[in-house]
Parts: sequence; C-alpha cells; structure tokens
Amino acid sequence: MAESIQKDVPCEVVTPHLNKFDLIICDTPNAGRGVFASKNIARDIVVEVSPVLLFDPTEYRDHGKYTVLDSYTFVWEKREKGSTMALALGLGSLFNHSCNPNISYELDKSAHCIRYRTAREISAGDELCISYGPGTMWWEEASTQPQTPPATETDELNAFGNIDLNDNEDRATDDERDLNIVCPAAPVKTDAPLWRITASPDPATMPLETKLAWALNVKPQSCSKVAGILQTLIRGRRIQGGTQLRHLRTFRKAQEVTKLDEDSYPFSKASENDDLSVLITMQDAQPRSDLERILEDALSGLADIDLYLVRVPVCAAPSRARLMEWASVWPCIFLPPGAGLANANAIPGSDAARQATLVDRAMDAIKWSAPHATDWVQAAFLRCIATAQKARAKGEIGSAALVTIPPAEGESALPLALDAFDTRISESHPLHHSVPNAVRAVAQWRSDTKPTLNSSASANGQDYLLTGLSLFLTHEPCVYCAMALIHSRVKTVYFLFPSAHSGGFCGAHAGERGTAACLGGEDGGSYAIHEQSGLNHRYDVWRWVNPSDFQKQAKGLWNADMKLDL
Repeated sequence: MAESIQKDVPCEVVTPHLNKFDLIICDTPNAGRGVFASKNIARDIVVEVSPVLLFDPTEYRDHGKYTVLDSYTFVWEKREKGSTMALALGLGSLFNHSCNPNISYELDKSAHCIRYRTAREISAGDELCISYGPGTMWWEEASTQPQTPPATETDELNAFGNIDLNDNEDRATDDERDLNIVCPAAPVKTDAPLWRITASPDPATMPLETKLAWALNVKPQSCSKVAGILQTLIRGRRIQGGTQLRHLRTFRKAQEVTKLDEDSYPFSKASENDDLSVLITMQDAQPRSDLERILEDALSGLADIDLYLVRVPVCAAPSRARLMEWASVWPCIFLPPGAGLANANAIPGSDAARQATLVDRAMDAIKWSAPHATDWVQAAFLRCIATAQKARAKGEIGSAALVTIPPAEGESALPLALDAFDTRISESHPLHHSVPNAVRAVAQWRSDTKPTLNSSASANGQDYLLTGLSLFLTHEPCVYCAMALIHSRVKTVYFLFPSAHSGGFCGAHAGERGTAACLGGEDGGSYAIHEQSGLNHRYDVWRWVNPSDFQKQAKGLWNADMKLDL
C-alpha cells in the first residue's frame, strides 16, 4: 500500500511538525478534552501541523472500508479512479467545534499534513476551536439554518440507501408467536413521552451532601490578613485541598456555627462573641497535626490555633431556589443556568473532575409534552421501524437507523432522512451494525456528491460525518456503536427498545462500578458510553418511554432475551 501511495501521491520524506507554542490538552466543561493556549498567540500564526495517513483508492476500496478505519477516515482527494482517503493524526484531531472558531485549517497535500492557523488573536487560557462545517451547513438545526436545503440535495439524500416504506409493502406476518411480546415502559415516573438517559443530577431533586472541614476562630479586625495568609499557604501547597472550598464562603459568624467532635457529633457553638469562623480545608485533605503546626507559624499573633470541625456542602447549590437550603449548612454560591457541577473530590484537571451539566427534568417534560412536540419524533421512529421490518423480511437482523435533522418549528415532516439497517448476515461482517452502516452511508453520500457550499481544498469540515445530525435507532446500540457515534460527532440520539445484555447507553450497572447510574436506564445495557469522562465530544441520548405506543408496527423486533449486539 505504501508503494502505491508513494507513486500516486508524491510527498516529502519528512512531514513537518510544529508545537512551539506549548499548546496543552485539558478537560472542558461540556465537550471532553480540548486544546488550549498556554500563552498569547497573534493572528495568522500556524500553531500546529498534524500529519495524515493516506490510503489509495484501490487499497481502501478492497480492504480499508471493511475495517474499523472506515469510521475514522475522510476524503483527502478525489481522483479519476476513486477517492484517496485520509486518517488524521496529531494534536489537531483534538480540536473541538465552535460556530465562531478561532482556528482555521488547510490541507497541505504536498506535505501530507493539516496546518492549523489562528483566525484571530488568542489569549492564554483560550480553547482552540475549529469549525466542523463551513458557514451554515445543510445538516445544521433549523434554528441556526433557516434556509431550506436545495431540493436536489434533499431528494438525493432521501433517496440514497432508502428502503421503500409504502404502506402496501409486505410486513412480518402477525401470526408469528413471538410478535405479541411487548417491550415494557421505561422505569421512570413521567408523563412525557421521551426521557433523557444521563447520570447528571436534577437541580430540583439533587440531594444536599455534606463533608467535614476544619475551621478556627479569628477576630473581625484580623480577617483580611488571615485570608491573605491562607491564600498564600494554599497557593504554595502547604495547605492541601484548597480547590475543594471554591464554592464556599471563607468566613461565617462564629455564633452561627456548631462545633463537631471527632465523631461528627455537635457539642457547642463555635463562639458566643463577635468572632468569625474561617474555613481552612477539608478534614480528609490534611492531618490536624500538620495544620496546627503550619498555622501556628503563619498566624502567630493573629489567631488562637484551636481547630474544630464543621459541616459544609460538598458542592455549590444547584439553583438560586435552593441556595438557602445549602447556605443553612455553610454560606456558598449557586450555579447559574447551564453551568457544570465539578467533582470536588477529584484531582483538578483530571478526567474525574469533569463537570456534569445539571439536567432539569421538569423542563424536559414541558418540552416534550407540548402539543405536536413529538410529531416529527414519532414519524422518525415509524420510518425507522419500517426499515427494520423490511430488513427482517429479507433475512437480516431487525435493527435499523435513521439519520435526520429536526424540522422547522411548526412542521412535522422530516426535511432530510437517510435509512440504514444491520447487514451482518448478508455481508458476513461482524461490525456491519446499523449504526456504522448509517455513518458510512452519510460519508459515502458526501464523497460522491460535489460540494455545493465551498469547493476549496481548505474548506473546514466539508465532509465530516454526522456533525449536527440526529440519529434514530430501533434498539439501544452496543458499546462499539456508541463509541463510533462519539467520533461521528452526532448531536442527538433517540432509541426505542433497551438492549439489556449488550447496550451501551443505559448504564444499568454503572453504580456497581463506582460511577453514577443513569436514571431511567435500569432495564437497559450495562454501560453508558456517552457519559464517560475523557471524551472529546458528547451527545444527548433520549429514549421513548413507552415502546408499546408502536406495538402494531414494531411486532417481532424485540424480546427480553435478545443478546445480540445491536
């Protein structure tokens, strides 16, 4: 293969690489890992050169497309005998998407690399983001893409891979014994038809958790000096665990504080005078003897070093409405709407410290309970079910997928749709599930269709998989498919039936592994791949609460003993 590429696409012996700006990889609140600037960078500067691995058309057509690489490659160059495919390597593969990117990139075909250049001035601490699509792409949401896609584009996408869904088509016969099996409703209490699968807490029901922390009393006139000294000790790492107190107020009137003994039982008020109680650190962050020695030296003459235990909230209040509940334990801040909830027990900057966005279940219910809110969702599921039944009638596994985008407000018809189904049986390939088949179909359509928005070789994200798209599935996908969807950059996934033995969404056994279980997924698969830390992309997962709503159309597609990866 290497000789073929060298002959067809001559390249330099050494592909240049560059990272003299000390770019760093850090966690982000909502998009997994990202690339950040450690210092100021001027406009129009090349900050990264990432190499690519190329596959010539023949090699890729005969072999590459049948491997796992097929979900990770993109079109590098279209040639008469087919497209040369590329696998992106290097730091550039970690750039997250932004509608207002500060990084542009171009394909350097002579050097077999991708050059990333600053689109404007960047300050230290800024995340470096690229656009996965030029301008407003045809697959973007209607709210950000008011224009109607060209009719020819829509028609072509709808036709590609489409199975005829005519009502007169043959369905699986009703007299089969297993067709009367009905999938039970999801184990949740909600009147809404859809439920979000996530372990993220609900601000309305999130329990107030507390921990023990060390505190001591100081005179009001000394509090400013004491605060400055404590900040210096924390920055110098002499006092450990300072980051766990960021959501808490440093001082509180000592008269309002109850001292706790070593067994956490209250025994007295911290003070009966005007003293202030000042937080030092969490009890488990540092031994008492070490703290006393450090504080006696640092606060000599400013305070009597008489440490005592107090109870404090583990995290910030989840909303303004619940702030008083949290502050009654110890004064703290509340999270503004959309903010993430950090794990105070984790190492700052680590995967475990990833911020979890709160999920307002009441707002979710209002969204999906509105009149006609789910009309397009039901239409998508019906189309997906019909595809699965058609495939099942042909001897395939009855599992299907539908790639689409939500219609404009007030409409129910799907503006774009692409069907795919499981072909493991007919193609004798263990990885040809409905999900990778759907991803492959979209990639193939884009490869075969001439760009309509930007034909430049440097167009950012012209052919990038499922960016911004919604995916409907008859079944909860397996771990392999759930992970493939992360790379595909899909926006939202909806599924109908849980897959208790092989699913990768519901996280039914996550609690047994020390991580939060997904509420409403107890009847599904063991894993919740989309909830894992360390991911550089996240997508929302919704399940239809009561699959029996589609009982007539979906007969034969589910039974409780299904163990096949879907």
